[in-house]
Amino acid sequence: MVTHLCAWSQVVPTDAETELDAITDDVLSIVGGKRFAVRAGMDHVHFTAALSTNLVSARLNSPSLEMRRTRAYVIPQVSDAIKFPLSPYAVCKPPVPLTLAVGEHLSGLGTASANVRIYMLASLGPATLPPVPAGERIVVRCTSNTPLRPNEWTTCNLTPDVSLAVGTYTLIGMLPISANAIAARAIVLGQVNRPGVPALAGTEAAVKKCDPLWLTAVQQYPMGSFPHTDLPQVQFLSSAADTSEVVYLYLVKTA
Repeated sequence: MVTHLCAWSQVVPTDAETELDAITDDVLSIVGGKRFAVRAGMDHVHFTAALSTNLVSARLNSPSLEMRRTRAYVIPQVSDAIKFPLSPYAVCKPPVPLTLAVGEHLSGLGTASANVRIYMLASLGPATLPPVPAGERIVVRCTSNTPLRPNEWTTCNLTPDVSLAVGTYTLIGMLPISANAIAARAIVLGQVNRPGVPALAGTEAAVKKCDPLWLTAVQQYPMGSFPHTDLPQVQFLSSAADTSEVVYLYLVKTA
């Protein structure tokens, strides 16, 4: 079982904590347009992130968290350009994954000092994640020219710069880039969950500013395995209708 990245987004009123709208998800059920139903095997939070201009606070909310008197606050990222810094400090990753109750509903709540849109992410999965498998590690640059639909997940087919050698590969991380990207998650053949990460908003040249620790902060675990003939698709979440995407896939060749 691997992780699954879910997201919320909404324009909020000034200085009022608001339960954000859940972004339509083709894996998790949504209750009342706001809350994700927590499934077995996806009942632990591995990291969260929140982004907006004028962002004051963001937090997760569920009955079990309230019962334990736990306010799961997220490190707020305030950016005029609406972009996550690719730094381990951009996400809130608890030392031990936060436990939820199977069957309960999970909300994202946000407050801003102006009438702005807030984005919030949560990576859900099992209590523990397996280690990276042994094998040769490679990086493959891929591109797509898919028109992204603002504020929802858009599936992109990737074209690699070079063909993969015959064999089996495991995805252990990725660096997704588009002009207004918020996040991205992988669709691996035969796998339900869609593991993901915050994305880099801007140009590919900005990758040079990525903190190397970023690749170990929310990645470096098996996100899914596939044969060389079936490269994963990537779903982008963007604040605007971008038409050009770049994704660096970090892979281990296992067979």
